[in-house]
Amino acid sequence: MSKNGKINNEGVSPFSVMLIFIALTIIGVAMVPLLNIQLKPSRSLPALNITYNWPDASAKVLEREVTAKLEGMLGGMAGLEEISSVSSKGWGQVSLSFKKTTDLDLSRFEVSTLIRRLYNDFPKGVSYPLISAGSNDNQNQTLLTYTISAGAPPYYIQQYVEDNIVPGLSAIESVNDIKVYGANPFEWVITTRADLLKQLGLTTADVSTAVSNYFRHAVVGNFNARVDPGHSGITVLLENQLADTLSWDKIPIAKNNGRIVYLNDIANVSYKEQEPDSYYRINGLNTINMVISSSPGSNAIKTAGEVKSKIQQIEEFLPAGFNLLLSYDASAFIGEDLTKIGLRSLFSIVILLLFIVLITRQKRYVLLIIFSLLINLAVAVILYILLKLEIHLYSLAGITVSFGIIIDNSIIMIDHYRHYKNKKVFLGILAATLTTMGSLSVVFFLKESQRINLVDFVWVMLANLLVSLFVALFFIPAFMQQFPFRTKSGKVFIRRKRRVIRFNRLYLKEIAF
Repeated sequence: MSKNGKINNEGVSPFSVMLIFIALTIIGVAMVPLLNIQLKPSRSLPALNITYNWPDASAKVLEREVTAKLEGMLGGMAGLEEISSVSSKGWGQVSLSFKKTTDLDLSRFEVSTLIRRLYNDFPKGVSYPLISAGSNDNQNQTLLTYTISAGAPPYYIQQYVEDNIVPGLSAIESVNDIKVYGANPFEWVITTRADLLKQLGLTTADVSTAVSNYFRHAVVGNFNARVDPGHSGITVLLENQLADTLSWDKIPIAKNNGRIVYLNDIANVSYKEQEPDSYYRINGLNTINMVISSSPGSNAIKTAGEVKSKIQQIEEFLPAGFNLLLSYDASAFIGEDLTKIGLRSLFSIVILLLFIVLITRQKRYVLLIIFSLLINLAVAVILYILLKLEIHLYSLAGITVSFGIIIDNSIIMIDHYRHYKNKKVFLGILAATLTTMGSLSVVFFLKESQRINLVDFVWVMLANLLVSLFVALFFIPAFMQQFPFRTKSGKVFIRRKRRVIRFNRLYLKEIAF
């Protein structure tokens, strides 16, 4: 039944069983680079965020005039599970969480329609609310942040980065989004002519209202305008690229004596950089920030490596004085956590193996434990990829926790097969493992928001335990048939029995006492 190629009870030779597991192990090891490694779970509930600004407005006024109205209008949407809001000085946000079965595109269209209907009731100066998909925590996985410094003005630094650096990084398939910020945006400044306004019986407030109404009715997609009355005129901030296509001379202001007065009749329009409200420099140089986010489901460590490699190529062609400094690296945190968990797992396994060595004093026994554990993990990798599981902090903890159960299953099968040459103990192993797997099912009955972070932990545990059953049932008996453990000699066996009898007699006297 072993080295001479005999067939085991299942009709397959032990050598063939071992070859199958070795092949699966090689496949699993080869698939390790395909694992989806993240810092935290990227799954999220269907959610929408509505953000808006009202410069210089207090949180109390913003809550009463804008946030409360939005919540009242959006609170009756179909499929809405939770609504929350934040109102702060100058800005606010309403977050909507929907049921898992909700069509997010349809809900977004409904939200857009309701906001368009409600916007006319907002006070002047409130920006048009922007809608973004995804929860606050998982909308985008920030991977890398670079600080770019140079002697040029911030606006020109940002323009150079957007024209020469962002396109190259965007070509990386697993890069989801790149945001460049730190420079002051350009704005349109409308300077009214006081003498003409007086002749026509108009005020700056009338011009501000007319311009605001024009943009309110011209909203297309993410197009937005904020109109703020100023001391010397009106400032208009446009939040997309449609500014170049506007015809300012066609904006109607009022009707005077049967004649329509247009904006260019009473004001001059100029385009200039917004006045900065703060400055940030490194070594006397102006700086901007570039935030790179990875795509959901991508390998964060692999993506970070590709981005850093591309950055090194780009740095060779940067103008003199331009410097790129890596200020945040999420992949470094992932690497540190992987190292910590790996060391903890290694120490646990080493301690356990030391106990096994002291008890059995057989190298083959220890090697079989090690082989069964390595095979279990390698084959489990195949299941991780087939189930599209993410490897992050929670799932790594699941892998570590499952080590003890995996080794227990192996030890029980090895000891039983060693003494009785059969697999009858597998029923006990199966029952104990299924009990553990069943206890994990409680996670699937938690609230959706709590279940999202734990689902990968559970599936990783289930995959490891399932593979451990097959390893205990097939691989360990095949290995022990192919490489039988040495048996104790008669004298050693007798001495061991005598020690056991002496211990039992002492124990019996202690119990009787």
